[in-house]
Parts: sequence; structure tokens; C-alpha cells
Amino acid sequence: MSTSQCAVYQVKDTPEYRDVRFRSYEKLKSEGRTVQIENYQQVYIGRIQPGETPADIKLRLQKQRPKNFKGHSIGCSDVIIITDDGKTTAYYVNKDGFIIIPEFLTIKSSSDTRLSIDTTGYEIEGKKGTWLAQDYILMNEKKWFLMEHEEYGTRAAYVILSEEGTVVMNDCYNGFDEEARRNIQNFMQQQAEQAQQKQQEMQAQAQTGQTQSGETQKKKPELANWQKVMDNGEYLRSAEMAEEANYNMIDGLMNNTPKKKDKNAPRRSVLKRLRNHQKKIASQGKGQPQQQKAMEEEMERKKKYKNFAGIFDDKIKKWLIFSLKYHIIILTGLPAPLTQVMCPMGRHFIFGEIMVNTSETKNEKLKNNEATVQVMKKPKTFAQQVEIIKEKGFIIDNDTECIGFLKQANYYRLSAYFLPFRKKDGTYFSNINFHRIQRIYEFDSRLRGVLFNYIEKVELYLRTQLAYYSGHVHGALGYMDGVIYNDRHNHEKFVKLLNVCIEENKSTSVVQHHKEKYGGNFPIWVIVEFFSMGMLSYFYADLQSGDQKYLAKELYGTSVACLKSWLRCITDLRNRCAHYSRLYYWSFPALPKMPRELETSPNRKLFSQILVLKLLYPDKKEWLNKVLIELKAIVEEYENDISLRHIGFPEDWYEQLEK
Repeated sequence: MSTSQCAVYQVKDTPEYRDVRFRSYEKLKSEGRTVQIENYQQVYIGRIQPGETPADIKLRLQKQRPKNFKGHSIGCSDVIIITDDGKTTAYYVNKDGFIIIPEFLTIKSSSDTRLSIDTTGYEIEGKKGTWLAQDYILMNEKKWFLMEHEEYGTRAAYVILSEEGTVVMNDCYNGFDEEARRNIQNFMQQQAEQAQQKQQEMQAQAQTGQTQSGETQKKKPELANWQKVMDNGEYLRSAEMAEEANYNMIDGLMNNTPKKKDKNAPRRSVLKRLRNHQKKIASQGKGQPQQQKAMEEEMERKKKYKNFAGIFDDKIKKWLIFSLKYHIIILTGLPAPLTQVMCPMGRHFIFGEIMVNTSETKNEKLKNNEATVQVMKKPKTFAQQVEIIKEKGFIIDNDTECIGFLKQANYYRLSAYFLPFRKKDGTYFSNINFHRIQRIYEFDSRLRGVLFNYIEKVELYLRTQLAYYSGHVHGALGYMDGVIYNDRHNHEKFVKLLNVCIEENKSTSVVQHHKEKYGGNFPIWVIVEFFSMGMLSYFYADLQSGDQKYLAKELYGTSVACLKSWLRCITDLRNRCAHYSRLYYWSFPALPKMPRELETSPNRKLFSQILVLKLLYPDKKEWLNKVLIELKAIVEEYENDISLRHIGFPEDWYEQLEK
């Protein structure tokens, strides 16, 4: 009986196989390499429709990924093994198609292997007659054979054997169906557990260095209650030990078992029990009836208040609204005097020189509401800005130098650097020299420039790696196919963003070349150059989980959750640096997720973002010999003016960034 099925093999996810992963078949041949099953691991096995081609299978698995598919999306260097009509063929997934590789099915077996697809006249221990290999399946680099009785044929049940001839399943009637594959998986798991147990026993013997000598100790057989009298001295006590819930209940009496309900006992009235309980509560203390009465009065009062609140008519509601407006005008200090008393039941309310009509239109209301907004401040000269700084309590040694600095730094931008010195009541600490504010401002500017310079390397590295992976796994234009993304991906929005990127760069030679030569189609390694850091972050987050896991482990040896968090954080840090935004005394919106081995508590301050930059930086040697040295030099230069606490730096910040 032949079963149509397929299995997908992918290169093992370890560093030693990096040279064969995602390689084209031609590239492997030019390097003198062969496609060997020892370099692969099985990531999927399942049934197919008779006559399905490798292209059909690849497309189907990309559109709807089965739950038991454990690898990344099918791409270059993967192998698809198809068993159809009793014939098994291995296909190498190349860039432009599929190549048959018969050498892939040549498995190096042990010397005692006796079974093959051509086996006939085989005798199975414990079964009559001889058997022949009718079909086989390839699972976890091993062959499993479906044996058919040579005399009775299909009238007898099939038997599944391993390559070594071990019986895996008896009474098999439907070939390699789900039940058969499940039995094979269980058999392999049992073999692995037995091998592990044997290894543990050998290790234990090696550690103790003692071997058991003499007669083997026989386990004492389980005794019945009547036999335990020899050990416990009393039959009842033996029965107790078997019946009682705890050993502290063993007292020579079978009196600790739950009482059985009497089915003939009269039923107790629930209402009667409720009335008795109410009487019991009422009899407890003299204050109880008064409390109950007070609660009833409170509920009645709330009920009346609720009814009373509903009888307010529209005129009274309007009176309350405009009364509130009147108080707002008084509190904001508008100069207009109150010239007319409000009439609560009339249609007009006059506040100073402003008349408000209860029947006014929406546009009129918006126009009148502008009267409650504070008057816009007038622009200040540089000399006036100096005086404002002095009024806040800051010490200015030279007004001319201060004005020169204010001409370069906008006062509103600079005022944010006053925040670390502001008290809870809105005033500022005294005796703070303005020169210190200048130094903090300069520190922030220099640090921002250094970080932005090295974030560029992270961004370019991510562009290269994501484009390389997507191009080799999904093809040059695979990013335009919505099937490679997860359910959260909005493909219509993504395509619109791509079109916006192309439109913004339409005058460049790159865009014009691809429009003229390739009809406006851009391969992933070209279009990725138009991606912002935010688009790179979303592109990774929208990939299928298998692709995310592979990239997270291959690029950074971390989890998907950590890498998503790092990309979000580095995007925020990059944008603030690119737009010259303040880093000092700033809380970032995203809290980075750190691996457990770092043993650090992340926060929303700058240090955690720099720690993310360290984790994402592609050149660890350059990080230690260049980046970290520059950071240390800047911090030491301004250490007398800044506070490390304001940027989240711990005392051992250098050691954390170094290890």
C-alpha cells in the first residue's frame, strides 16, 4: 500500500553549517560540496495529494503553515522529499527551481542493517511466514519499512519495522497513516529515553566506583491487609493504614472516614434555615437594628436624589454650564468688568462685555469659547530672556556671553535643561550657575552625535542581513507577497509605504534604472535602502515566527521578544538623535527587554538604550576599542557638571557596557 507524503529538511541551525545554508546548488558544486542528509534536520512531514509537485508543496506550505512545521519558510538550500506512487524523490530547492538529488537518500547505516526497499523473504520473529518490503518512509534520517506478508498479501495486516528489523507496530491496516507515524515517533522517543537512562546509569557507576556484588537484592513484595498483621501486629491496624487519610489518624478505630448521608432522612427547609439565620443576626447586639435602619434610610435618600437629578430641565442645565464659564473667566483674570447680573431662566447671559446666547450655533460657541483661552505671550528679546533666567534663581556671570549662547540655542529648547533643578512647587534651586546649564547642553549635544554615528552601523547591518535572508529564502520580490508575513501584517498599508518611498526618490538614478529596465520592480536588496529604521523594525516584526526565530538566533543569539524590543528601542533612540532631541533627563517610551544572563534591571533612561545599542552592535571588538572609549571620555570630561542618575547610569556602568 503506497502513501503519498512529503518531508521538508533544512540545514541544521548551528554555526558549523553556515557555509552550506542558503547556498545555491551551483555554488555548492563549484566548492566541491555535496548535499548530505547528515547536515540536515527534518522540520516537517505530512500527507500530500497524489501528483503534487515540489512547487505546489512549497506554495501551499508558505500560504498556510501547518502547526507541526518547525522551521523557517521554505527557501534556497532546503530539501523536499516526495513519496508518491511507491517512488521517493529528493528535490533541492534552488533559487530558480528544483533539482533532483538522488545522493541525498543514500543514508549511512550501521553494518547490521538488513532491510531495504528490495528486501524479500524476510522472517519476523514471532510471526509465521516470510515478508517483503512494500513501502518505506523517511523520518529523522532513518528509514521505516512497511512489511507485507508474501503469502497472504493485503489479506493480512502490515507490520512496520525499523532498519534494524525491530518491530515498531503490529496490525497496521492503512499504511503510513497518522497512527503509524505517531507510533514511529513514540518508538524513537522510547529509544532516546532508554539511551539516556543507560548513559546516566553508566555515569552513576563511574562516579561511585562501586559495583554491586553478591546476590541481587530482591524487592519486598506488596502485602495484603491480612498479611500485614505479621508486621503491624493487628489486622485492624493494617486496614487502617490502607484506608485512613493521614498516618496521624491511625488509632485502632475505623472512625475517620467521612460519614455517609442517610437517604431516608427528612429534608431540611431552606427558607426555615434562612429565617433562623436572620433571627440569629438580629439577636446579636442592640445596635444592629439601628444600623440596618440607617442603611435603609441611606438607600432611600440615594433613590430620591437620583430621581431629583432627573427632573432638571434644559434651562437649569444651561444655567449651570454658563455659570461654570463665568467662574473660568473670573479665575483667568480677564479685564472686562461684570456689567450685568446673570439671569438663570432667561435666554441671554452677559459676562463683562461678552454676551452668550443659549440658542447660539456651534460655530458661535467655538468663537465665544476663545474668550476663555489665556492671552498669548509676547516674544521676548535676548536681554529679557536673560532676566527671566535670573528670576528663576540661576546665576549669570556675564550677560553678554549668556546672550551669545541664547542666540545659538532657542530659549524654549534650553528651558528643558532647567528641569533637573526644579522643585515640586515649581520654583528652582538657588545658587545654580548658568554655566552648568551650558555644560549639560554641550554634553547632551556631543553624546547625541557619538551615538548617532554608531547607530548608523547597526542600521546598515540590519538592512544587509534582512535583505540577504529575505532574498535567499523568499526570492528577490518575495517581500511583495503577503504570504510570507504573519496575521498582524497590513500588506495594503505596507505596499503604500513602499510606493511613497519610491515616489520620494523618483529622481534618483536607482529608481529610474529599475523603472526603465525592470518595469518598476525593485528587488529586496534595492528597496531596503529606502527603509527607515522604523520600517526595518516593522518588517522583522511582521515576518512569520519561524523566520523571526531564525534571524534572532542567527544574528544575535537571543529570543524573538528581545530582538523586537531592541529594534523598537534603537528606533526611538535613533530618531531622537537624528532630530537633535534632548537625551539628558529624558524618559523613553519603550522599556527594553533584557536577557536573563545580563542580570540588569532596565529602565526608561538613556543607559538602557545604550545597552541595547551594545547588544545590537555588529563589531564587538570595535565596541570595546572605540565606542566605549569615546563614551567614557565624554562622561569624564563633563562629570563635574552632569549627574549620572539623570541619564540612568549606574555606578558600574562601564563594566556593564564592557562585559
